[in-house]
Amino acid sequence: MNGIDELRPVTAAQLLKLRRDPLLSQCAPEESGLLGNALVLSKCCYQEGKPAFECAAQVMETLTAEQIERLIRLLCAGEQPRERPLDAGKSAAFDQERFRCMQEETT
Repeated sequence: MNGIDELRPVTAAQLLKLRRDPLLSQCAPEESGLLGNALVLSKCCYQEGKPAFECAAQVMETLTAEQIERLIRLLCAGEQPRERPLDAGKSAAFDQERFRCMQEETT
């Protein structure tokens, strides 16, 4: 999964700046959470010391919604992907069926 081996937290000021990104104000409310998380991960994910993603769009093209959620949870917990592999197990909070329904509603 893109070889992400390090998560570097952003500062509170950087997080506020990311949350003010024009992309967030242009998207539907049900999309803003996923896009906001992708924006954060585009700045926090590293592979061998280099940024793993160039932008939020690349995060969303590369990762599943569940993988995005797991990375955000690791970031919030101060853990690293190498400590808890991203593809090991399922997220109890992620509801794949609900996500599919939301996708159908927006298409």
